[in-house]
Amino acid sequence: MCDIVSVLKVPQPKVSRHLAALKKCGLVNARKEGLWIHYSLRLPAHSMHKKLLDTLGLCGALEADLVSDAMKLSRIRKSLGCCG
Repeated sequence: MCDIVSVLKVPQPKVSRHLAALKKCGLVNARKEGLWIHYSLRLPAHSMHKKLLDTLGLCGALEADLVSDAMKLSRIRKSLGCCG
């Protein structure tokens, strides 16, 4: 989650609320490790879920902000993450 906070520059509680909503909808997995919770996209459970992920993938390639955010995330991960 701290990577998301760093890239998007939004408050941690806001990110936490949104991730909790995505988890409740079944769109992300959450794995607790000590004090940290690691989130990941769930594999599509049904055709609507797959179409949503496919659409987001297409938008990501076209939207300049998403491309910029992906590049920021890549730099953060190369430096062992925001908390590494």
